[in-house]
Amino acid sequence: PYSTANRSRAAQLYQVSCDYEYAPGCTTLATWLERGFPITSDVTRALGLYRRGCDLGDPEACRRLGIAYE
Repeated sequence: PYSTANRSRAAQLYQVSCDYEYAPGCTTLATWLERGFPITSDVTRALGLYRRGCDLGDPEACRRLGIAYE
């Protein structure tokens, strides 16, 4: 269940969902990128995804973005 291929595919699908303006997809992918699990960390990209999720109306994305800026 945690193979590299599965994690990579899941990340791609969250990105697609974010591209189609599904805010929780943006937030989930951002959380993975921020934590570096189950995919490689990229905090800069995570912040952008939190911003997008927040702009799309996900309160969790707004909360996490605020914490990151704090």
